[in-house]
Amino acid sequence: MKTVRIAVEGCCHGQLNKIYLSLPKNVDLLVICGDFQAIRNQQDLKSMNVPRKYLEMGDFPLYYLGRKKAPVTTIFIGGNHESSLYMRELQYGGWVAPKIYYLGEYGTVWYKGMRILGISGIYNPQSFFGAKSDRAPKYTLPYDNSTIRSIYHVKPKNFLKLLLSGLADIVLSHDWPRGIWEWGDAGKLLKKKPFLKADIENGRLGSPLASEALKILRPANWFSLHMHTFFEATVKHENFKELVNLQGDLEINEPKRRKVEPEVVNKDNLNEISLDMDDMDDMEDTGLDPATLLQESAQTEALRSHNSDTSPNENKDLENTNPGNPSSMKSQEILVSLAKSPSPEACVESSETYFMALDKCLPRRNFLSVKLVKAHPSHHSFKANHLYLDTRAIAINKVVENLVRSPNWASVSAQDMHEPGKINDLLKELNEAVEFEMKKISGNLRVPTNFKQVAPDVKVQTVPLQYWPNNQTKDYCEQWGVPLPDLEGQ
Repeated sequence: MKTVRIAVEGCCHGQLNKIYLSLPKNVDLLVICGDFQAIRNQQDLKSMNVPRKYLEMGDFPLYYLGRKKAPVTTIFIGGNHESSLYMRELQYGGWVAPKIYYLGEYGTVWYKGMRILGISGIYNPQSFFGAKSDRAPKYTLPYDNSTIRSIYHVKPKNFLKLLLSGLADIVLSHDWPRGIWEWGDAGKLLKKKPFLKADIENGRLGSPLASEALKILRPANWFSLHMHTFFEATVKHENFKELVNLQGDLEINEPKRRKVEPEVVNKDNLNEISLDMDDMDDMEDTGLDPATLLQESAQTEALRSHNSDTSPNENKDLENTNPGNPSSMKSQEILVSLAKSPSPEACVESSETYFMALDKCLPRRNFLSVKLVKAHPSHHSFKANHLYLDTRAIAINKVVENLVRSPNWASVSAQDMHEPGKINDLLKELNEAVEFEMKKISGNLRVPTNFKQVAPDVKVQTVPLQYWPNNQTKDYCEQWGVPLPDLEGQ
């Protein structure tokens, strides 16, 4: 069995120097699951949704300028505290600095025989429904109090891409899959983060989108962060219907006859908790009323040719699904079969998924872990020290982005996406289109080393507020026939 030694890091928060200094020797790859904070200049700093007292340039400008170089190839996804300007300019991914690669809003790459898949941002129900409404936000500059938050929320099109991705060795998401606590030591988690208890008992901790994707993709490894704590779990996929109990009668694995008392915290810890809680409820001031959005979603439903068996109800947890329902389970099996059908090159299905979340980069915190990941020697990337694009991901970007730009997109229900079995027909059609496009892809898949300092750096005192169209995005779209993103659009 061939393995690759990778390091997984929790929330980066711009602390690249400390992270790289903490790396053990002989690590082949560093993976960071969000809150990377690729700040190039003062305008980038202003585009990051962080309380003003936490705004810091961090270490990234040194790597952007070339004064420092990453000692190991680094891959990251976006979280909810990012340089949204820079991330927006690289929606399909690209180098943010030499040897530091952003996977994009959605992306897949190969490295040393590993297929690595990631989706950036966090789940927010109001924002998810809002993206399919007539009042979907535009991202013109400057961002307001609403768009500076919604810009990093997971969008329906990127969740569709995730569902179509097929088998992977590693999946990265910023927020946890909902219900993942059922597969680990929830009691230990609550000792460290007692304020999470209500969300666990209500089944609301984590992303329902990530949970659905975990059921379907079944990767060998899934890495997340966001909650600023270490947590491990092993998901047994044959028992996945027990992952989430949606009726609120969860049996948390706490020690018997012992009450879990809230921890005593100091002032700094209170600030951290405040920031965590802000992460979990980002859309209170967006002006997007959930009831209105659900009504608009219902109107969209009427445009569809088939009837839905679920009616919108603002008092219902629409993001929750019923994995134990026989029809839902049947649909789930169809989707799993769909995920396996492309069999992306050397990947194989896993009967279980190892999940790990990490802390942020602070003293005496568990923010870094080294893992051995199985690799596929038959893949052309195995012996190379380069990143390679994934043919399926290229085709997915092309197919889904064309769908979003077509009239058919209006008939796709954001509500039904929370139960992917309800969009089986759509997924099958898209999968056929993806496989058709894959056959047309040829040429060198090695990720080009085409990083350029497009935007002004930190040395420039007065930087205009604008998007800086990136050469990497342009090159990617021209080479593979993927639509150019509308930087100010949805």
